[in-house]
This record gives sequence, C-alpha cells and structure tokens, in this order.
Amino acid sequence: MRLIRSTAAAGASPRTAASTAATRIGRSAGQIEYERFEVPQAKGPTVVMLHEGLGSVSLWKDFPARLAKALGRNVIAYSRLGYGRSERLHAPRNPSYMHDEALVHLPEFLDRLAIESPILFGHSDGGSIALDGEMLDDTAAGVHVPPYRRRIGYVFQDARLFPHLDVRQNLAYGRRMNGLADDPAQPESTDPIIRMTHQLKTKAGRALYGLRKNTVEPVFGIIKHVMGFRQFSLRGLSNVTAEWSLVALAWNIKRMNVLRGA
Repeated sequence: MRLIRSTAAAGASPRTAASTAATRIGRSAGQIEYERFEVPQAKGPTVVMLHEGLGSVSLWKDFPARLAKALGRNVIAYSRLGYGRSERLHAPRNPSYMHDEALVHLPEFLDRLAIESPILFGHSDGGSIALDGEMLDDTAAGVHVPPYRRRIGYVFQDARLFPHLDVRQNLAYGRRMNGLADDPAQPESTDPIIRMTHQLKTKAGRALYGLRKNTVEPVFGIIKHVMGFRQFSLRGLSNVTAEWSLVALAWNIKRMNVLRGA
C-alpha cells in the first residue's frame, strides 16, 4: 500500500492541507490519498472519515479540521482507489468490491498507519455494511445484525425525510405514524395570512371552507367566468343598479332553465 499523505493542523483549510508535501507508503492495489488533521496533545482514538460511493478527501471540505478541533482528536480522511487523488482503477470493480474495501483494504490502510481501535465516521455505502471484519448487513446474503447488537452508533446522512414529500407532508406523516393529532400546532404569529393558512390545514378549517360550495360566492364566479360579466359598462349608482339587475335576471333565467332540464 502506498499512501499519498498530507498533514495539516486542525485549523487549516483543506487547500492548505492539500498543498503540503506528500509521502508515499506502498499498497499492492495502488496509491491512496489521505489527509491527517492533527491537534496538539490529542487524546483518545483517531477518527477515520469514511465516505459514500463517489466521495473523496476534498468533498469533506473543512469538516475534518473542524471535527478534530472540536473533539481534540486526530482525524484522517482518505479517498478510495478511483476517487480524488488516489490511483485510478485498472480493472472493473467486481460485485464484492464493497466487502473487499471493508474486510481487506480498510484494515490494511489502518495497519500501515499504525491506527488501532479507530472511530469510523461516515455513511452506509450500498447493500452491505462491515465493521472490523464483522459483516453487519448484507442484503444478498440475508445477514442483518440488529442495531442494538452492533455496539456502535452512527449519524444519519440526512434528516430522513421522504424526498417526494414537502416539509409539511413529512411532518404530517410523522404525526400520523406516532398517533398524534393530525392538526398542526397553532402558530405564534399574529399575521392574519399565516393564521388563515394554518386554519385551512385543520379539520375544522377544511370543513368550514367546504361550506363555501353552498354559499352565494360560486354565483359570482359563474357570472364572471361563464357569463363573461367582469365590469360595468355604465357609471353612476342608479345605472349600475339597473345593469346589475339585468345580470341577475339573466342568471336566474339561466338557472331556471338548468333546473327545468334536470
């Protein structure tokens, strides 16, 4: 294993870290890029940053440096073969490449850096998860170690929201799955538009809005959009009153004709 190493202080930016001198350590499969973010008087295990399928050292940006500073521990980020500044692949990947990465390449990487009992930080990558030589989850093989038996903790990559739902729909789903009330909480805002929007999201508000179908309001909609009456042709209160009487008469005749046909 040959490692392309860059060392940076925890407060340095990724660009500063990448510009430092590199050393090489051999690996049979090729050269591996990594960066070590060190803090003075580091305590506890080293944190090793894993990454998802298309990830690399650079995609972590300044997060490893910030993490090292916050934890007071050394942090290492690396790029798998074929990603970042690591050596490119010379042959297609086989279906077990993720198992090889977890069971062969990552342990070899840690051995060459003399890292014992690290804290692995990252995300699941595909249909299998292995840690320290133990297969935790493998869809193809039907292996699934329950979370309470894994003796590890993990951080979700996102907020676990459904991508096809908006925020309000995701919250409604959570309330429904937990047996909570369907109606959202009353907003603290005194803005009438915000409060009206909230009211229309409640069961009572939706029921009240449904009563509009039985009110006179649809009549005006039909007069405007079906009969085409959008403005008065005359001016003056008496003239407008007479014109509106003709419109109302036309509506009544139209309505009686519809009811007669029914």
